[in-house]
Amino acid sequence: MLIIVMGLPGSGKSYFARRLAKQLGAVYVGSDELRRKMGLLGKYKIENRISVYNEMIKTSKELLIKGEDVVMDGTFYLQFMRDMAICMAKTLSFEVFIILVEAEDTLIGQRLSMPREDSEADLAVHYQIKGEFDPLSEPHLLIQSTNENLEENLEKAKHFLEKVN
Repeated sequence: MLIIVMGLPGSGKSYFARRLAKQLGAVYVGSDELRRKMGLLGKYKIENRISVYNEMIKTSKELLIKGEDVVMDGTFYLQFMRDMAICMAKTLSFEVFIILVEAEDTLIGQRLSMPREDSEADLAVHYQIKGEFDPLSEPHLLIQSTNENLEENLEKAKHFLEKVN
């Protein structure tokens, strides 16, 4: 099973995705970690983003083939990025689930103003991606992130995955 956790920088998607992967016993594959490993920190040109997403998909494919469930974490703000991941999983006959994480703008601003271990994206990157975000047409679960509702959102996600299965 492939679970795509997506959303804007500062939405809480990475924090949520890591905890969801842990609770499900799945492998976490995050765009920020891969960007760091690839030496592309702070490099947000489209060709760099595509390289990171290609590596995420390659890594996830290898894990799925080995029998692992995978939680992919990234903005997935462009339709073709989502299509690449979905196509890879469906070609291999794996189920795909999408979880969109959103948060209030004021909370996103607070989160992005603090140093974070998982990303160097700032408010400028947030607004750039927000302006380019392709509408989500695939079936998905929408989660509203606050600083107090992680457990509730994890339960919603697990219920969504069970219900769809």
